[in-house]
Amino acid sequence: MLSRSGGWHNPSEHRLNRREHELNRLEHRLNRAAIENNTRVLREVLLQRQGDRVILERIEQGIHAQTQGLLHVLDQLRGGRGGPGTAPAV
Repeated sequence: MLSRSGGWHNPSEHRLNRREHELNRLEHRLNRAAIENNTRVLREVLLQRQGDRVILERIEQGIHAQTQGLLHVLDQLRGGRGGPGTAPAV
């Protein structure tokens, strides 16, 4: 038999190399599956954040509308005079 540099292996070396190759392929498949799973989860998180952003914008609009309504009521209660630190409702 020739040495490794000659390209020939004894049967036990061949089995060991084959087993190592199979393990490398398995590790590659597992890594690929993990990457695909992480990509899927990240995509789901991003979609959820987009949905949350829409909800947050609606909440902010509601708060703004409520604030404007309360300022208007306060302005009316003061007889439209306003007061220190207040501005008439817009």
